[in-house]
Amino acid sequence: MNIKSTGDFVDKIRSVVTDSNEVINTIAMFVQKNRESTGFIERRFAQGVILRKGFKKLVVVGDLHGDFNSLLKILDREKVFEKINDMLLVFLGDYIDRGYMQLETILGVYLLKAMYPGNVVLLRGNHEPPPDLVPYPHDFPDVLFTKYGGEWRRVYKYFMMSFQKLPLFAILPGEIFFVHGGPPKTFLKARTYLEALGLTTPLPDDIIIEEILWSDPLEEKNVDYTLSYRGAGILYGRRIVEKALELTNTKVIMRAHEPVIGGFKIDHEGSVLTIFTSKVYGSGQVAYLVITGDSIDQSRIPFYVRRI
Repeated sequence: MNIKSTGDFVDKIRSVVTDSNEVINTIAMFVQKNRESTGFIERRFAQGVILRKGFKKLVVVGDLHGDFNSLLKILDREKVFEKINDMLLVFLGDYIDRGYMQLETILGVYLLKAMYPGNVVLLRGNHEPPPDLVPYPHDFPDVLFTKYGGEWRRVYKYFMMSFQKLPLFAILPGEIFFVHGGPPKTFLKARTYLEALGLTTPLPDDIIIEEILWSDPLEEKNVDYTLSYRGAGILYGRRIVEKALELTNTKVIMRAHEPVIGGFKIDHEGSVLTIFTSKVYGSGQVAYLVITGDSIDQSRIPFYVRRI
């Protein structure tokens, strides 16, 4: 693919979107490149990524929800197509639903992963759902029906298959634990992060997957976790955060999932960072993070924030 600029990237996406077969081919290419990625951990029912260090810049993007324009602004501002070899680009999930350009957004991030498999990480969000835990709203099928008519079910089937292959977490050793919602309560009793994240069992643990995708931080003291107002996942307290950081050997949890004012929030005294990058909620400025190098200085966290 001869893509050297954001303009070339937009032209390619527009071309793919017009043809359902091209969409399916792009999905298949993404799944293959995703599986071949260095550091990819795969079990039958769960996936994760252990990232290599040595990048000059780390860019972290929160929920997009069909906000293709914000994606393009990040790619353009960070000169991704010129400097991708020196960069690690991490997306924290929720590419579809709600926004006006859902198809362009998810195909865009899939294409980035297919082009630069060693430099792009796509995590799974709760809007890339297991078949038995579909969020509301989930209007992505309506988008596909409007675009492809009777072909929409076939396209949706391929997308749903690809969602099951997205990693649930990524770890930058010694630095950052990336996840969409948060660590599950299994961290409280687990001996390793693989056990806590459900990668040591022969059968799927639907509760672990649900809590990774749906949970939010809780600032109340002396509460390990409680039920979530969302009806799925948990609200996790300080002890779960501390155990997750200990077992993953990291300093900070970076997560998305919550629309927050200004696109950025700090919880648990700098141990949990929330990044939100979609403007579809109409909440004004949103954010992404840029860290020079691959080591995070918690005292400088506010300086990593970039507003859109």
